[in-house]
Amino acid sequence: VLVSDQEIPENVEIRILSYLDAIERGSNFGDPEKAETLKGFVSLATGYDSNANSASSADFIYPVFFPADGGDPFTIRTDNGTDEESAAYVAYQVGAAYAKPLGERSVLDLRVAGQKRKNGNDLTYADHGATFVEVANRWRFEKGIAMFSLRYTGLTFGGESLYDNVQLGVSWAQPVNWQFADTINTSLSTGTIRYAAEVNESRDIDPTVLGFGLSKQVEQFVHSASLNYGMDEAVGEQTFQNTTYTADWFSRNYWALGYSVSYLYDAKTSLFAGLSYQTSSYDEEDPNFADGSGPNPAIKKRDGDQTTLVFGAGYAYNKSLSFKGTISLTETTSDIDLFEYSRNKLEVGASYQL
Repeated sequence: VLVSDQEIPENVEIRILSYLDAIERGSNFGDPEKAETLKGFVSLATGYDSNANSASSADFIYPVFFPADGGDPFTIRTDNGTDEESAAYVAYQVGAAYAKPLGERSVLDLRVAGQKRKNGNDLTYADHGATFVEVANRWRFEKGIAMFSLRYTGLTFGGESLYDNVQLGVSWAQPVNWQFADTINTSLSTGTIRYAAEVNESRDIDPTVLGFGLSKQVEQFVHSASLNYGMDEAVGEQTFQNTTYTADWFSRNYWALGYSVSYLYDAKTSLFAGLSYQTSSYDEEDPNFADGSGPNPAIKKRDGDQTTLVFGAGYAYNKSLSFKGTISLTETTSDIDLFEYSRNKLEVGASYQL
């Protein structure tokens, strides 16, 4: 049983953005003839995933059955049927960033990227990928920089389309002279996630995320912290065993906290570590699974937490070629055992800026 189509595949959008940010957002503000830029990157990585098929760690699940004659619902303890499977994998990314100044205070950005991951151990059904396109307009003001963006992300899983995500966003970043921060940023995004008909033909999600972040450099250490509040509003309905439910059981609110620190050992070498925590609260009970077997089952909401710890190191061979290795440990808990899982990953890779 796959854990959740909200959680998998892993957030490849963040990964793609990290590569695009590594080659900068493009030009500085100023003379269009001097500042227009086009840059690209290619990246190749290999790694090990302890839960490549995104399976629940629960030994048993408790699906809810609704008798056709209208009798009381009941559950039967059922073997999970899907064990966690580990696998080595190969992943690659390609992308480009184009920037064109529109004057002294405005820059137009266009960023495109793609990623694919191929699993070993005959887990082709768990292969996944992403396509990413963003058009943004940055404006420089006296105290900071504002950005307006339109972003598209398309995800695939097992070679089939999973969903398309379109987001509108606005953000603000500015330098500050605080004791605990050099820069601060705020952001707001809203959009829609449309699932492929083969995945879910009757339910979609409208996400909204409000974010705040800050960073501080102290000698060779760079500290960053973030706080996000998100709302996933599910729309539509689902018919399950002669009973129709609204999608409210899939709507959720969540808080996400993050902290990372990088140590700049020298001009070429860096070490980094990060810790993130997310807690989710769903609007309604999940009608598909219960907590325990028997008649009149106790149906619960899917409230849960996720904690991820990351360690890594990077080495810049020159301005174009760099290497990176990471270890990540993820633990997810839930009020419904089905949605609990663990994932540990080890990855090494190289990227080349064109």
